[in-house]
Amino acid sequence: MDVTEQLKKALLLSDRPLFAVLDGAQFEDLPGTLFGGNFVHRALYLDRGDGNQERVATAPQLIWLDRQRTGGPVADEEASAPPNPEFVERLLAVIDAMPAAVFWQCSAGGEVLYRHLRTINMVLVPHDTETDHGRSYEASPLPPEDKPETSAERSDYTAVLFRHADANVMAQVLPSLNPAQFSRLLGPADALLFSPDPIWTEDGGIKGAKRTSDLPAPRSGMLRLEDHNIRAIGERRNAAAANKVADYLRKVAPARVSEIEDDKLRQFASRSIRESSGFGVETDAGHCRWAYMSLVTSGQLGRNPAVREAMQADAPGYSADMRVAMLMRHSLAALKQQAIREER
Repeated sequence: MDVTEQLKKALLLSDRPLFAVLDGAQFEDLPGTLFGGNFVHRALYLDRGDGNQERVATAPQLIWLDRQRTGGPVADEEASAPPNPEFVERLLAVIDAMPAAVFWQCSAGGEVLYRHLRTINMVLVPHDTETDHGRSYEASPLPPEDKPETSAERSDYTAVLFRHADANVMAQVLPSLNPAQFSRLLGPADALLFSPDPIWTEDGGIKGAKRTSDLPAPRSGMLRLEDHNIRAIGERRNAAAANKVADYLRKVAPARVSEIEDDKLRQFASRSIRESSGFGVETDAGHCRWAYMSLVTSGQLGRNPAVREAMQADAPGYSADMRVAMLMRHSLAALKQQAIREER
């Protein structure tokens, strides 16, 4: 049974109201798709009527799974019910196995869940947390009216956007939370379920969590991530990056890595990522290329004077990732010429 079938089976076991939150940033036009599919949905970022189409298109959308759109207002006109199997199947087809949805079970209904989800669009992180668009939290693109008041919070925390509709983000953040933080994340909901990319899980399956009888009551105020959360998230990201690089090496250099134990290969990948990061490499492709060249040079790539000069040269317009790609092309060309000479 593939992951989508596992997810569908798990969703249809729900005997309580079930809702989906889809990450608009992973779709070309999520509002249009949902409207065309007759889904009842509501954006979690407010439309200020300022014509900002990017905000409208990328906003996470809350979807009711027990009813279709009838032309009336999106509200709990009747008590929310368990999911309709047809609607679940149609929505899974829209998602198309992307890590672009988180499902929430909430007996209190869609309006209550909507108000809660609006309160976790932003979270607090320590002010020195590195934030960028490749992390689970990022500088907020929300308009000032959508940003929460933080004057009552400690000044050494910063409010940032929390992409809670991204299954990969939830796979990184959820394991780092303590019971009090998880309770604040869950709010009025009974449980949540999602299907991240396999790289973020040990078994490649669906993930989730549910309310237990010993879970503390949700605290007031914003969800706050502490230093230990950020460290745990970082460690999980580093492990996933090392797995990705190790998988790449298995594909492009099977003969060279066939006798290397998995743990040893991941350790090599981790060292390679640290080294390439030290030269400014940021992309997965760049880290993979560096690891391959490091593998064929027995780990000596970063010590090569010519390589260091190329990576550190003052050449505006050429990013570290571009330089790694150029080094890769040069190396492959040199190897090809060497093979030609040997054949002669």
